[in-house]
Amino acid sequence: MKVVVISKSPPGGRCRLYQHYAEAVANRHGWGQEVLYPASCPPGAPAPAALMIGEQLVARPPTV
Repeated sequence: MKVVVISKSPPGGRCRLYQHYAEAVANRHGWGQEVLYPASCPPGAPAPAALMIGEQLVARPPTV
């Protein structure tokens, strides 16, 4: 299993917060973690800031 953060570059508020969440969850469960930036994201990936565990979107940008 892997925890993935889709982050702005440089990371700010939510992006940095999600990176800390990802680190805590990955360390607790012995999973891998990865930070992706929009330029390296696959097509159809959520916009930053987003947090995914496996293929499941856990947190995403708020909609207006």
